[in-house]
Amino acid sequence: MKDVPAAPLPPALPAANPLAVSPAPISDPSPDEVAAGIWEAWLKGEGAGSFDPMRHGEILTLLKPEMASFFLRKLRQAQTEEERRAAVFLTLQAGGPDAEGMVLELLTGASLAPERQTLVGTLASLPLGGGRVPVGEALYQAADRATLASSPEERMAAASILTARETDRTRTLLTGMAGTDAEPRVKAWALQRLAQVGDAATLEYLRAYPKLEVGSDLAQALDLAIAQLKGRLGLPPTPKD
Repeated sequence: MKDVPAAPLPPALPAANPLAVSPAPISDPSPDEVAAGIWEAWLKGEGAGSFDPMRHGEILTLLKPEMASFFLRKLRQAQTEEERRAAVFLTLQAGGPDAEGMVLELLTGASLAPERQTLVGTLASLPLGGGRVPVGEALYQAADRATLASSPEERMAAASILTARETDRTRTLLTGMAGTDAEPRVKAWALQRLAQVGDAATLEYLRAYPKLEVGSDLAQALDLAIAQLKGRLGLPPTPKD
């Protein structure tokens, strides 16, 4: 039996050059670069500037507190109402200290005063607190004072901010708004906020609320607030509610 010749060895690879420059690693985009992409996507297409869960739900997961400063710059540069609303919304969703500073600035009417009513209206539709936007003492006190503001939107924004603290003071302020505010929509908003921070005494207050027209927006807000608060307190539904 003849011996089978061994297969030739592959040519030796050249020795690595210790002086060769390795390709630069691809760096992650900066927060401003990500924010710029989000801004561009947000303002494209039909309904630009408004939140659409189908189009924007995934975008919101990309937002981080370090991006809030980018959207604040866009707010100050905004030329249209759509851009202003988008900038406020995205700043709030990014959260962090910059977002808290913006909210305080809006409530106290500082440098953003010319667009304040439009922007406060945006704030009123976005419940704050919950860990994303901090509510420090200065902002909480500003919201306390804003419960008596002349603008309904500002009072609604204040109610949203107050819910960041589940305290007796918060419940007292919201109860007062729900009972005596001149605007039914502000009363309804305060009722909904009470459902988030209320206690057993709040539930009794809601149950004893003055008789309302059946089917009215305020009556529906009251029924929903009672149901939600009972759920928070772990109580079963009862026919009298």
